Amino acid sequence: MVKKNQQLDVMEDFWNYVLRAEQDYHEHGWRGHVSPDHINNGWDEEFAAAYERIKPQLKRCGNPKFHQVPPGLRYQSTPIHAESAHEALMIFLNPPYMLYGDWDVLDSEEYQEIKSAAIKELQDSQEKNAEKKQPKMPRHRKTKLAISALATILREHHFPETGHVNLTLLTQEQIATRLECSQPTINRHMKRLFKTDDAKGAYSNMFLRERPERGFRKEFEDGTVDYDKIVFDELPEEEDGDDNEFGDE
Repeated sequence: MVKKNQQLDVMEDFWNYVLRAEQDYHEHGWRGHVSPDHINNGWDEEFAAAYERIKPQLKRCGNPKFHQVPPGLRYQSTPIHAESAHEALMIFLNPPYMLYGDWDVLDSEEYQEIKSAAIKELQDSQEKNAEKKQPKMPRHRKTKLAISALATILREHHFPETGHVNLTLLTQEQIATRLECSQPTINRHMKRLFKTDDAKGAYSNMFLRERPERGFRKEFEDGTVDYDKIVFDELPEEEDGDDNEFGDE
């Protein structure tokens, strides 16, 4: 099992074999085709081993497919069947002298497609590893942030910067649109924000009563209205059945 701190090293090692094989071809390919007597013992075991070390990092590894090769190759006349583009690249170049005499083979469309596919696999692998390194936010923390965002939406709607209180209630659909999540998710967070299963009723009462006992509005003797934020209790560390946060369906 390759450790995380070794993944870049083994991937770099594999691509060094690729570059050395390409360089070998560019320097010696002009010599022409090698004799069939010299092709049996040329397999580079170290190159093959380098591929084996990177296999755990390749998302598409284990999904074999055929990779086309340039037409007319003397010693590689059929498509390469490989479990990944990296393996196809290794097979194509192993050993490089098998390509001697096949002019401009590394510039061919077929080879460039194999190499491009391998580079895409490499990029996917790097992105996957980067995602793994991102620490996951605890569920209770995500829930608190979600409820805080909900409270902010309500505050900004009912108490805009113009200073005039807006008594028109937001629907769950409107809130869900603003926060880009599903209405069931909004409903769950509304219940937590208002600390009641009848969140809709509690929300309505805060703005429909003339003198609410608690909530957003508080009327003073001079007739002004101020923002009295809802204080909600600390949420528990874990809450069963609340896997969906903002953005989830």
